[in-house]
Amino acid sequence: MQSNASLKSLWHSALSRPLHNTACGCSVPSAGFLKAGDLELDLLDYVEEKHQLQNNVAWCEARIARETLKTCAYPEWMDTLRSDVLPESLFDLVLMDLRATLESIAAHSTGRLAPAASLQSGWLGDGLRSNPQP
Repeated sequence: MQSNASLKSLWHSALSRPLHNTACGCSVPSAGFLKAGDLELDLLDYVEEKHQLQNNVAWCEARIARETLKTCAYPEWMDTLRSDVLPESLFDLVLMDLRATLESIAAHSTGRLAPAASLQSGWLGDGLRSNPQP
């Protein structure tokens, strides 16, 4: 499916490229990488809050099932939500938000920094794995 391929590619890009320090303007990668589990939870929390999905029983059940048993990669799991969990139009909005967020992360990792306000608002969450600074 086209939507899945695009999300899969963006997902891979977000996880495979090192991120720059938020104050950096160069194109030299830093040592920080996103963790898949943390990124997935951040993205789910983001779309749940934005689209008020916490009152959607099918969504809540799907999230509980996903957190209990991860049987496939995140992009493939997202495709399972189309129609059965989220109506087609809502699924398309959620997918558009996920793509935009992943595109922003990919752009940030290639040296084009995300807007300072988005970094301050925590769009990266605690999903960075790097050596703690003393």
